[in-house]
Amino acid sequence: MISFLKNFIGIFALTIVMDVIYYNSFDLKNIIIDYFNGIRFWVGLIVSILLVLFFKDKKRVQKL
Repeated sequence: MISFLKNFIGIFALTIVMDVIYYNSFDLKNIIIDYFNGIRFWVGLIVSILLVLFFKDKKRVQKL
């Protein structure tokens, strides 16, 4: 669960950085509203889940 939250927060921070670069302004309120209203929230959620599952399996394989 903790690794899921770390991945999700990391992807959220990455999208904020990409939006700041793209729009060339740091309007955090609008960026967060756009993030949770748009498709990026669901994509970030799915990617976070996939990263957690992938790295959990990878750690399990390394222990063997």
